[in-house]
Parts: sequence; structure tokens; C-alpha cells
Amino acid sequence: MRKFYSFCASLLVASTMMAGAQALSDTQTLWGNVFKNSNISGTNPTSGGYGLVSTTDGNVVTLGNVGSKSDTESLLWGDEVIGVGTQYGGNSCNYTLNITKVNADNGQLVWNVYSTAGEMGESAIAATADGGVVAFVGLRQSEGYLDNGIHILDTKGVDHEVAGAVEERSYVPVVLKLDADGAVEWLKVIDVNTTADPETYPGWTESSRHIGQGVYTYAIEVDNAGNIFLGGGMNAAMTIDNVTITPHNVSDWTGKTQGASNRKNLFIVKLDSDGNYVKHIVTGGEAAKEDVRMFKVVGNKLYVLALITGKADSAFSLGDYQATPSVAYESIATACLDTDLNVDWFRFYESTLSGSTMQMPTIAAISGKLYVMGTAKMGVKVDDKEFKTANARDPWLMQVDATNGDILNVLTYKDTQHGFFGAYQGVDGNIYAIERGLGSLNPNVNNNLYNNQDMNLHQIDPEALTSLDHATLITKAADGYGIVATGNKLYTFNRMVNGNKAVSYINSSLTFTSSAFLSQLSAFQMPAAMGTVESVAIDGEEEISVADGPVQLTATVLPAGMTNKDIIWSSSDENVITVSENGLVREVTPQSAAQRAARAQMVTPTAVITATSAANPALKASVVAKGTAVKTGITEVEAATTTKDSNIYTIDGRLLKQGTDVTNLPAGLYIVGGKKVLVK
Repeated sequence: MRKFYSFCASLLVASTMMAGAQALSDTQTLWGNVFKNSNISGTNPTSGGYGLVSTTDGNVVTLGNVGSKSDTESLLWGDEVIGVGTQYGGNSCNYTLNITKVNADNGQLVWNVYSTAGEMGESAIAATADGGVVAFVGLRQSEGYLDNGIHILDTKGVDHEVAGAVEERSYVPVVLKLDADGAVEWLKVIDVNTTADPETYPGWTESSRHIGQGVYTYAIEVDNAGNIFLGGGMNAAMTIDNVTITPHNVSDWTGKTQGASNRKNLFIVKLDSDGNYVKHIVTGGEAAKEDVRMFKVVGNKLYVLALITGKADSAFSLGDYQATPSVAYESIATACLDTDLNVDWFRFYESTLSGSTMQMPTIAAISGKLYVMGTAKMGVKVDDKEFKTANARDPWLMQVDATNGDILNVLTYKDTQHGFFGAYQGVDGNIYAIERGLGSLNPNVNNNLYNNQDMNLHQIDPEALTSLDHATLITKAADGYGIVATGNKLYTFNRMVNGNKAVSYINSSLTFTSSAFLSQLSAFQMPAAMGTVESVAIDGEEEISVADGPVQLTATVLPAGMTNKDIIWSSSDENVITVSENGLVREVTPQSAAQRAARAQMVTPTAVITATSAANPALKASVVAKGTAVKTGITEVEAATTTKDSNIYTIDGRLLKQGTDVTNLPAGLYIVGGKKVLVK
């Protein structure tokens, strides 16, 4: 039997505009809409975004906020009410959390989950295999209404109160799992020490000893086994399931929340699919500022994008890898870890420009390369060649070898206030990147912020890293929050500029007037001649056995005309069953302690083998692989003790299993039904 899985496919295009082929400018607008408030006045309230993902049921989910000033206002998706505003006592507006599912075909609202009290800060979202999503959000009380606390209302009408809010406003990190229908499956609050004691923070100069934002919640990703990875920056200790992660480099922190002195060290935390703590890793050594900004999981690899401001001539490290900057400039760093958080490599690309910075930092993993992008003031040296921006905020697209972190090429040009925020690969092997702001590729042109700040699709040659073609999809785009490409449809999440600017779409009469900074979700149909990826399939049965020896798997990537058909193979448990880079699956002979422990927990060693498209990592297929079953013999046991109604204990009295047949145990001595049991 051949299994087909149609998931989120990459947008695929043809680079050589052959006779009869359609250009990028032939893209058609399908639909578009905005998040707003029922009482828009001037530039406030506003709305913004933090992420866009596709779900396994074929829809899209946004993570963002809608500004409000009172609970008499309505939160809107276009003209449709999706929630109620929050009381607010400040001069701006309260940023109400909104997680919104939208029908990908027609743009109709499916559901919305939002905060009825409290507001959000930096946040990230990832899709899960069950059709739901998981989000890593920073939440705090509404200004002027601390007694209201923080509350989230799900689609079942359940009010979820977020514990951990203190008397002063402080961001509380929360991991939130929603099912496919928008109900909260579980909500995990991470405890943060918000007291800046003099012993830990001797350099503190702020009047208050209260830490308003001790943890920055920037990144989240999910692997094939359902494990959840959290990342960001921290300057206060946080505790997860009684495990406390303590920041370093905080002795000279003044308490200011702006500038290079904040976010003292980066962190990466692994949780299981139920949100339970598994493991974490942080940097060592000395640095002024560090934070993880985005993850990408491909197979068993976790790729990390970080921004790090070092201290001149002071070393810092991740795992066994160390870097020593010569200057204290904000710079880019990438790393590759396995999904057990062991570091394969870590690279620090020291910027050559004083005052360097990067906004909207984004990473894409495509065909053995990483693409690091954003709006930047940045410079890097590769051998005897230097790549650098001309302005403070220019487009930046850096190509990195995913096997070792070497820089291969950089695309940047002079176009102030513009930057890339998403990329993927087409069937032709070219890269397609979304940029907010274009104006011109002429390096001598410095475009006006509002007059030429559009959202554009680029076709890029991956070898020369040069733009071959481009088209403006939306005019007046201030920021970019995320892209999703499914088949030959493209979805973008961005923010419009304010100031009553007219916003128009490619090949459409649809328009908006951006009286405020409003977040905007849009869908586009790409030209038919550009093709589409429909599926990844593994030939054979849904379950295989490797008990009698290795099994060779083969995977098919459709359509057949794709240039890049590479597959990345991975196993959910390499301690019991492995898969080679060519799809050869074999059982592990236990040697290490980890392998013996993993084997001892299974009567039949089992792992999920996944084939992931290298060109389009969202496309994947899986089979279940089983190894050699453990044969047991039982003595000194009455028949009644072999039923599933018996609890099984270790010989020292620890509960091992509840209601489990003893025939499913590895060899050893146990207590079952009050009797000593020997399993041979």
C-alpha cells in the first residue's frame, strides 16, 4: 500500500520564463482581510502579528494582537466580531492576545481564542500533527487594571486564568496548546523570579527592583515526535517543573529594558508533547546580549537563529563550541542541534559595522542550506570579501551551509526600511523570498518609507543569490510576520502602514485604507504554469518489521518534474531503531546506557520513521518500524497476577506500571499482586 500525505507544500515556480509561461506579475489575489478594533481613531488602537502557520486540516492560524482601550470595544476580523476589548489605563492601547484560525480557501473565520484580561508581548506559534497549534507567549496585566489578572477565553467558552501575575506588571511566559477546534488542551505557566536582588544584580541602577520582563518568548518549534522546543532570551531565573534555569552575565545589568544590556543569555528548552520539561541548554562564557529568535526543525536536526552582542576579547560558548568576538557589535549566530539538544555546530558571524542590528530575523531551511534574513544594518567577511548594508535598515538574505554553518553568499542592497521575512524553494530549484518593501533594486536609490514600502515576491537564483524576477503583491506594507505556501497558493501575514494610505492588491480591486497600523492576512493564487508540490509518499505498508534484518524504504516526491527530490530521513527514537540518509532502517544492538535503557522500556522496540522533503520541510510521510520482541518466561506467579488488573512494582517498592500484564515486561524481579515475580 502506498501512503500519501498532503500537507503544507512550498510554493513552486519556474525560473526560466519560457515561451507561454506566466510571470510572477500574473499572480492573482484570492482574498484579504485585516484585524482591527471597532473604535479606530488616528494611529491607535493598532494590531500586530507574531506568526502564521498552516494546520494539517488545510487551514491557516495567525498569532497576533488587536489593540483596545476598553471592554466596550469589539475586536474585529474585517467586519466580523471575534472578541471584546480589554480595559486599559494608559496612553496607547492594550495588546489583546488573538490566536485566529481562518479558512484557507475563502478567508472566513473558523475560530478565535483571545485574552479577556491582560496583554501580550513577544510570542511565537507552531503547528502540531493533530491539527492544532502550540504557542509560546509573554503575557502581563493590562495597564491600570492589575487586579483583573490575565485570562484567556477558548472556543469552548472556558476561561483560563494565568497564574503568576504579580502586584507590579510583569510578563509571564506561557505555553499554550490548542486542539484543532480551538479548545485549550493544556496551559503551562513558567515561573519567573521578578525580584532583582542586589547579590545577583549588583550593577542595578533602576529605582525599582522589580523585573518587568525577565524572559523573552521568541521561538517555538515542534519535531516529528511531538516534542516542543522553546527559545528566547533571559535576564531572570525561570522555573519549569521544579527545574530552575539561572541566567549568567547579569552582574552588570542596570535593569534597563532597552539596548544591548538586556537579555543576558539565550536559552533552548525541550518539552514533551504534554508540556512536561525534558531538557535545556544555555550559553556559557561572557556576552552582553543573547537571544534565540527562531527555530527550524528538519528531521532530527534543530536549526537555531540567534542574535548575540559579545564583549570584546571575551569568549562565549554553546555546547563544546566557542567564539571570541573582537568588538562588541550585535551579530548573527546560527547553530545545529539534534533533537536531544546536543550541539552539532555553532557559528558566530561577527558584524563588521558599528551599531549593527537586525529586525524581523527569520530563518528558512532549504535543500541543505539555511537562509538567514531580515531588515538589517549588518556586515560579514567571507575570506577576502565583505558583504555589508548601505543603510541602517536594508534587506538582508544570507545563505549558510547547513552541514557546518559556513557562509556561502549574501544578498543585500540599498533600500531603507525594507527586508526579507520568508523564503522557500520551487520545483525549478530557485528560491522564492517575500520582502516587505522594495521600491527598486537600484543600489543608488533610497526610497521614501511610505511611498514605496510594498510587499514583494522575489525569484532568486540560489547559486549566484541574485534576483531574477519580482512582483509587488501588496502596496504599503510596513512589517512582515510570516508566510505559508500550500500548493500554488501563498498566504502572507503582515502589517500595513498608517496615515490613511491606500493599500491595493496585485490583480485585484480589493483595497484597504490603513488609518492605523493594522495586521493583514492575504491569500494569492500563483500562476498555473508554476506547478505545485502535492505530496510525499513512502512506498510499502504503514508498519514494517526490522526484527529479521534491515529494511530499505523508498519515498516518492510529487510532482515528478521537481528538480530537488531529496529526502531527509529521521527516526523518533535512534536508541532502538535508526534510519540512514538513504532510507535503510535497522534495529540497534544495545551498547550505550541510553540504548539499554530505551530497550528495557519496550517489549517491542518501536520508532516512527519519517521522510521529509528537503526542498519543502512541511511535506513529510511516516511509517512505524518495530524491532525484535522481548521473550519472557514467568515463574512463581499465580494466574491471577498476570491479568491487567495488577499493579507492578520494582523490587524496592517503586510503582512501575499500573494494570499491565507481566508478560509485557523485560527480564527482571518485580512485585505483582503482593508476590515476588521473576521474569526470565
